Amino acid sequence: TEIHTPGIYVDRVIQGTFEKRIEQRTVRKS
Repeated sequence: TEIHTPGIYVDRVIQGTFEKRIEQRTVRKS
């Protein structure tokens, strides 16, 4: 089952959400 996800996948998801937040903040500031 896909319930147990590897650490690499989790890290990628966290990095993706973090990058999206940074992009949104920069867009709002500019």
